[in-house]
Amino acid sequence: MIEWSERQLAVQDAIVDKQPRHVLLYGGTRSGKTFLTVWMCVVRCLMAPGHRGLIARQAHNAVRKTIMLGTFLDVMRAGFPEVRYTLNQTDQIARFPNGSELWFSGLDDGDRLDKILGTEFATIYLNETSQVPWSSIAIVRSRLAQNITTNVNGADPRPLVQRAFYDLNPTGTKHWTRLEWFEGKTPSGDRKSTRLNSSHA
Repeated sequence: MIEWSERQLAVQDAIVDKQPRHVLLYGGTRSGKTFLTVWMCVVRCLMAPGHRGLIARQAHNAVRKTIMLGTFLDVMRAGFPEVRYTLNQTDQIARFPNGSELWFSGLDDGDRLDKILGTEFATIYLNETSQVPWSSIAIVRSRLAQNITTNVNGADPRPLVQRAFYDLNPTGTKHWTRLEWFEGKTPSGDRKSTRLNSSHA
């Protein structure tokens, strides 16, 4: 059983209340951002049959070792021990009984990036966003396009909000994340842009 901190519970409540499309979790290391966000990705897989989710980091080796073979397995053991799933370590895809999938990918892998560009996702989680260049963010965001409905405990199906999660350790004032999320500017910093529908945690 997972024991959430007050801050983690507050983040969950804020997402449910505000229904943002883009969610930034901001804080120091070992604050529980990654565990919470992977858990939310799995919940969304289980809520919507046929859902596709993507968890990505800049480096292929990092997402494989740290997330796919690390945090994801911890989340499944602690939060979903009754759920039967398969994890194909070659394809780097977890598959759930309802047909949902959760992909794991590094953005420095050209072949994997090509597969991402050919696929639509209902959920995207960009881990350690401070390491990801703006050019990659723009590409991945374009794939947040899968339209799918929920099906939970016999309730009436309804559209699942497409959602992108980002986590971020504190960065310098010139990094694109600060310009976009905290100053409402384009990454070039030369003009104002429409603010993301965002929730900070």
